[in-house]
Amino acid sequence: MTVKIIASIKVNPEEQDALRTYLDVTTPLLEAAGGQVVQSFEKGESVVGELDFDRVMIVEYPNLAALDKVFKSEAYKAIIPIRDKAFTRYGISVIST
Repeated sequence: MTVKIIASIKVNPEEQDALRTYLDVTTPLLEAAGGQVVQSFEKGESVVGELDFDRVMIVEYPNLAALDKVFKSEAYKAIIPIRDKAFTRYGISVIST
Protein backbone atom coordinates (compact mmCIF):
# COMPACT_ATOMS: atom_id res chain seq x y z
CA MET A 1 0.00 0.00 0.00
CA THR A 2 1.41 3.41 -0.95
CA VAL A 3 2.37 5.96 1.69
CA LYS A 4 2.18 9.70 1.22
CA ILE A 5 3.98 12.28 3.30
CA ILE A 6 3.68 16.01 3.47
CA ALA A 7 6.85 18.04 3.81
CA SER A 8 6.56 21.62 5.09
CA ILE A 9 9.80 23.49 4.57
CA LYS A 10 11.39 26.89 4.74
CA VAL A 11 14.71 27.23 2.92
CA ASN A 12 17.50 29.17 4.60
CA PRO A 13 18.44 31.71 1.90
CA GLU A 14 21.90 32.14 3.44
CA GLU A 15 22.78 28.43 3.04
CA GLN A 16 22.41 27.68 -0.67
CA ASP A 17 25.49 25.43 -0.68
CA ALA A 18 23.98 23.36 2.14
CA LEU A 19 20.73 23.08 0.19
CA ARG A 20 22.54 21.85 -2.92
CA THR A 21 24.47 19.29 -0.86
CA TYR A 22 21.28 18.11 0.85
CA LEU A 23 19.48 17.67 -2.48
CA ASP A 24 22.51 15.95 -4.06
CA VAL A 25 22.38 13.31 -1.30
CA THR A 26 18.64 12.93 -0.77
CA THR A 27 17.42 12.91 -4.38
CA PRO A 28 19.15 9.58 -5.15
CA LEU A 29 17.87 8.16 -1.83
CA LEU A 30 14.31 9.13 -2.78
CA GLU A 31 14.65 7.65 -6.27
CA ALA A 32 16.26 4.41 -5.03
CA ALA A 33 13.36 3.91 -2.62
CA GLY A 34 10.81 4.41 -5.41
CA GLY A 35 9.61 7.72 -3.97
CA GLN A 36 8.42 10.63 -6.04
CA VAL A 37 7.27 14.18 -5.45
CA VAL A 38 3.66 14.20 -6.66
CA GLN A 39 2.83 17.82 -5.87
CA SER A 40 4.72 20.89 -4.75
CA PHE A 41 3.24 24.21 -3.69
CA GLU A 42 4.63 27.59 -2.72
CA LYS A 43 2.89 29.10 0.29
CA GLY A 44 0.40 31.73 -0.67
CA GLU A 45 -1.34 34.30 1.47
CA SER A 46 -2.20 33.12 4.98
CA VAL A 47 -5.94 33.40 5.59
CA VAL A 48 -5.91 32.48 9.29
CA GLY A 49 -2.86 32.31 11.54
CA GLU A 50 0.83 32.47 10.76
CA LEU A 51 2.44 29.58 8.92
CA ASP A 52 6.22 29.38 9.14
CA PHE A 53 7.08 27.62 5.87
CA ASP A 54 7.45 28.65 2.26
CA ARG A 55 6.82 25.37 0.43
CA VAL A 56 4.75 22.23 0.89
CA MET A 57 5.42 19.02 -1.00
CA ILE A 58 3.50 15.79 -1.19
CA VAL A 59 5.78 12.79 -1.70
CA GLU A 60 4.57 9.27 -2.40
CA TYR A 61 6.45 6.08 -1.51
CA PRO A 62 5.51 2.55 -2.57
CA ASN A 63 5.13 1.47 1.07
CA LEU A 64 6.22 2.25 4.62
CA ALA A 65 9.40 0.20 4.22
CA ALA A 66 10.44 2.46 1.32
CA LEU A 67 9.85 5.54 3.45
CA ASP A 68 11.96 4.02 6.23
CA LYS A 69 14.67 3.14 3.69
CA VAL A 70 15.19 6.86 3.16
CA PHE A 71 14.72 8.41 6.59
CA LYS A 72 16.31 5.62 8.64
CA SER A 73 19.30 5.15 6.33
CA GLU A 74 22.83 5.94 7.46
CA ALA A 75 23.19 8.29 4.49
CA TYR A 76 20.18 10.31 5.61
CA LYS A 77 21.29 10.36 9.24
CA ALA A 78 24.69 11.66 8.11
CA ILE A 79 23.12 14.54 6.16
CA ILE A 80 20.97 15.84 9.05
CA PRO A 81 23.49 18.52 10.14
CA ILE A 82 23.53 19.83 6.54
CA ARG A 83 19.72 19.66 6.41
CA ASP A 84 19.54 21.74 9.57
CA LYS A 85 21.64 24.44 7.88
CA ALA A 86 19.74 24.31 4.58
CA PHE A 87 16.29 24.77 6.15
CA THR A 88 15.01 27.00 8.92
CA ARG A 89 11.88 24.84 9.05
CA TYR A 90 11.63 21.21 8.02
CA GLY A 91 8.72 18.99 8.99
CA ILE A 92 7.57 15.64 7.62
CA SER A 93 4.26 13.97 8.42
CA VAL A 94 2.62 10.83 7.07
CA ILE A 95 -0.73 11.86 5.58
CA SER A 96 -1.93 8.52 4.18
CA THR A 97 -1.04 4.86 4.23
